[in-house]
Amino acid sequence: MIKKITDGVWKVVVDSNVYLIDGEKKIVIDTGPREERQELIFFLSKVVDPKNVDIVILTHLHYDHSEIGRASCRERV
Repeated sequence: MIKKITDGVWKVVVDSNVYLIDGEKKIVIDTGPREERQELIFFLSKVVDPKNVDIVILTHLHYDHSEIGRASCRERV
């Protein structure tokens, strides 16, 4: 599920809470566990093209907050 919190701020609920800031830069805060990847991409794509995310911020490295982000970084390198 994705829901608008306020103008330009969205909350995606997967196994953990993921936030999207849709401003000059597209920022995702936390990414969730790897098994939620397709669900996260599905919900983000309702607001932005996930390929256009500029910045990913991981608040901490527990798998439920960062596993997709860490895997995605490895894929891009």
